[in-house]
Amino acid sequence: MENIEFAKILAETADLMEIAAEDSFRIRSYRNAASVVESWPERIASLLADPSKDLTKIPGIGKGIAA
Repeated sequence: MENIEFAKILAETADLMEIAAEDSFRIRSYRNAASVVESWPERIASLLADPSKDLTKIPGIGKGIAA
C-alpha cells in the first residue's frame, strides 16, 4: 500500500468521525496525520513491516493512530 492510500484512509476516518460528531481534537489529529503520511518520504508500509520502527517518531502520529 502506498502512502497516498494510507493518507486517504486516515482522511476518510476523520470524515466519518466528523459525521458522528466525535471529538474535534481527534478529528484534527487524523487530518494532520493524513497530511503528514501523504508527504512522508519513506513508505509507511515498509515502516509497518519493520517491528523495530516506531511510527510515533513521525511528527503528527500518536499512539492511537500508530496502532
